[in-house]
Amino acid sequence: MSRLITRCVCNFEGPFPEFVASTGLPVAECEHCGVLHQITDIAAAEVHAQYLGPYHSAADRHPGCVPYAARYEHDLQVSAKRWDRYEQLLNGRLTVPYFYALDVGAANGAWIDYLRKDRRLMALGVDPDLAMTRDAVMHGTIQSIDGEFSLVTYHDVLEHVVNPLAELAHARARVRPGGVIVLDVPDVFGGRGNHHYKIEHIWFFNEDSLRSLLERADFRPLAADRPIPGKMVVYGEAI
Repeated sequence: MSRLITRCVCNFEGPFPEFVASTGLPVAECEHCGVLHQITDIAAAEVHAQYLGPYHSAADRHPGCVPYAARYEHDLQVSAKRWDRYEQLLNGRLTVPYFYALDVGAANGAWIDYLRKDRRLMALGVDPDLAMTRDAVMHGTIQSIDGEFSLVTYHDVLEHVVNPLAELAHARARVRPGGVIVLDVPDVFGGRGNHHYKIEHIWFFNEDSLRSLLERADFRPLAADRPIPGKMVVYGEAI
């Protein structure tokens, strides 16, 4: 069986030096850009299929795993902190008229609920898990969504995607010119991020790789942030 990843996000085809992460996950490193990816033979269709079932309700994916329903109140608090940080870094880009936000991989919908109830903004979520579907969270992927958005967020999602560049190209088609995309991903390079070496994570990005992906998808990188140890956020503007 062939490997899931044979080409890095930077298009380098290897060979890739391999090692075993502290959690036991087999990982390969791109010598061209430094991005890491999980070594696995799972098929791309299987990657997508795992998010159609009980992924969000599972409590055994990794040590310390908490089902998304049980995380809702915590995630609401995180949402408030995220919004405050985004306002600080985006210099007024979140106050445009007719603001409309899309959250890809919305899970328990806490971010969408925060935007709609606490900020009184128009917001929509999408998630491939039918069990997550409810008010303002649709079943599907970004390709299922029509419309043009002022803000598109990927909170702990892009590292799960087999083809990140294709995903961002779909996102670009749904962000209005001047609108913002937010990529919030694990950071295993900055210390205290080793717990993110998990079986469900395919990619382990560095800042340069995310900036390059944004540029190739017709976004202009705006800023990078490391709000807490082990997390990295990169912001882009649709051009």
